[in-house]
Amino acid sequence: MLLAPFLQQCHSQPDASALEAQEHRLSYRQLLQRAGSIAAALQARGVKPGQTVTIHLDRGIEATLAVFGVLLAGACYVPLDLKNPPARLRFIIKDAQAAAVLGMGEPPAWLDHAGWLNLEACPPAEPSGVTINPEAIAAILYTSGSTGQPRGVALSHGAIATFAQWAADQVDLQPEDRIANSTPFFFDLSTFDLYAVLGRGASLHFLPPALPLAPARLSAWLAERAISGWYTVPSLLAFLAYKGNLAQTPLPALRFLLFAGEVFPSPALLSLCHSLPKTCLYNFFGPTETNVCCYWPVDVKRLRPEQTIPIGLPAAGCELTIEPVSGELWVRGPSVAS
Repeated sequence: MLLAPFLQQCHSQPDASALEAQEHRLSYRQLLQRAGSIAAALQARGVKPGQTVTIHLDRGIEATLAVFGVLLAGACYVPLDLKNPPARLRFIIKDAQAAAVLGMGEPPAWLDHAGWLNLEACPPAEPSGVTINPEAIAAILYTSGSTGQPRGVALSHGAIATFAQWAADQVDLQPEDRIANSTPFFFDLSTFDLYAVLGRGASLHFLPPALPLAPARLSAWLAERAISGWYTVPSLLAFLAYKGNLAQTPLPALRFLLFAGEVFPSPALLSLCHSLPKTCLYNFFGPTETNVCCYWPVDVKRLRPEQTIPIGLPAAGCELTIEPVSGELWVRGPSVAS
């Protein structure tokens, strides 16, 4: 269900570019074929619809293939943060009751799980068709939790699809758009990159790992790749605003920037707005449990260096209520976690 818009793009423009990383490129047709082979391999291993599969891969083309392969098999994906210590990764795999672990090459030494599946060893094959209910869980994203113990947030096909469609409409995503990805798949920001972008026939371009530490090279990469949109965290955009040499590196293709995950300091946001006057900026707000529940199209005339920016208006069909006693923001709507 979540991949339905992507599958439509595979039918209507199979040879269009879907994923690009460094010099590697995958068309929509190739992405579907390779993800289908992974799905078939999972099914051959006995993975059933509704079961969970953990993904032991960093963001990139292979991780996207793994995610889409899991979904095509009707299963639920659980991305791992490979920077976590082995004890935490073992806990997540056990807590998620993973039926399989997807990765590249040989399994890591710490993994005591019989279900390792090497992506490189999946032969070409067609998966069996599955029927997926919108309420079925598509992804479980683990957060640190208030106690420091990993907590899995379960997001349904319907919840992610609702957000992806709303976000794609918000920025008017088009097939000619070229969107940057810098977000690991275990963060909920990745749902925009995977499902809004590929659901509208645009191409996803993976930011090389070292570039966030070199803002001048980062702005040059954005210019060279003619990136038209990017969803990332304010700290990275603030670094770009102050150190990205934007005065000498115009970004004429950049239509929009979305940011979430932390407060964007107003002075840095003002600097970014002045450097990119033709780029639309949006503040997206919401914890993983709500994906994005409200948003604010940045109005530079309302920005004041000494004032915190607003979180804005209800997003993706959500109803928002401020509980009068506690002051908590209560959220109800179609994008809320299961």
